[in-house]
Amino acid sequence: MVQDLTGQFETIRDPWETNYAALVPRFSGGSSAICSLLIIYVILRSHKKLSTTYHRIMASMSVTDFLASVAMTLTSLPMPKEMPHEKEYGFSWAGTRLGTTQTCNVQGFFFQFGFTATITYNTILCVYYVCSLVIQMSEKRIHRFVEPVFHAVAILFGLVSAIPPLFLELYNPSDSTYAWCGITTYPHQCTTWDDVDCVRGNG
Repeated sequence: MVQDLTGQFETIRDPWETNYAALVPRFSGGSSAICSLLIIYVILRSHKKLSTTYHRIMASMSVTDFLASVAMTLTSLPMPKEMPHEKEYGFSWAGTRLGTTQTCNVQGFFFQFGFTATITYNTILCVYYVCSLVIQMSEKRIHRFVEPVFHAVAILFGLVSAIPPLFLELYNPSDSTYAWCGITTYPHQCTTWDDVDCVRGNG
């Protein structure tokens, strides 16, 4: 039997449960997704297209950013219509929830993969500048010896950060961290409370 813990969880709530939490990421995430598509479009319409390492890095980074941005833009829509014992725990989420646990997992996976890979590609872009401008490696040598490592590292980091939470049931709605499904236990911070059992994410 689940206790009514509404009062106990009041201390960890914040404005994430207001309507602004569901609306603001739709504009910021949507703008980011559109800008990423524009970058890809400009690259593909350029004279060099994807023939340079720089263009391929930028295009790849735009693709991963697009994935994360779309996941963020959906905000509460992929969240399960009802989480277990949410009334007893006193949780509420802003926005319309139309999804299931599976759609929440998909949203969380693509956000985590895209976010991590995008950050990695940003770092890789800096390394590319070092190779090109400081070390003065030729474009041919970068393409042959360095670029494959660039893409492998970015994709690997993204997958390593995104896959384990699927098996650990860690992609869940959070009432105080995200306005979308992300890495968190359910109930949020249940691992810090002695008398609250984690329903998802304590494996």
